[in-house]
Amino acid sequence: MKKGVGVSILLAILLLPVCAKALIVRDFNDHEAGIIQTGDYYDQVNIWDDANVTMTGGEVLGLYSYDSSTFNLRDGFVNGGLNAKNSSIMNLFGCEQPFTLTANDSSVVNIYGYGFVVDYIGIKGFWANGDQLSIILRPYDETYSHVVLHEIPEPCTITIFLSGFLLAVLKHHKA
Repeated sequence: MKKGVGVSILLAILLLPVCAKALIVRDFNDHEAGIIQTGDYYDQVNIWDDANVTMTGGEVLGLYSYDSSTFNLRDGFVNGGLNAKNSSIMNLFGCEQPFTLTANDSSVVNIYGYGFVVDYIGIKGFWANGDQLSIILRPYDETYSHVVLHEIPEPCTITIFLSGFLLAVLKHHKA
């Protein structure tokens, strides 16, 4: 009997670190410029004071911006949600999958893309690079008042415009 208890305790001590999952939290603080990039993984990111953080890849479950901080989302996975509080600013240029967005206080969320469709759940459309955009607003009424949509012409429109401009210039030089 004593041998069985000793073996059970030994197994529990050996397996406990394998079974326990530590929360990976990253804090960016006052005047800090940070980057979240491919290969980075965080369960929670907190951006405080006037820190400026850009996400170009990697994976974050939840991100919170506070005070007068700035967050720039260029690419990566946001599996949980983005939360803007106080006077923070979020500039969203692209992301690889849908996510939820909550904005409170006097925060501002700038979304850059085109083909926006806004409904009672959130915003759909395309990021500037042509990838699908899908953001669920929580709660819708309060969060939407903090969102500014920046319509960027889709890539084909720019190409057509430049082609027409080039033809007009060539025609003018021939005359």
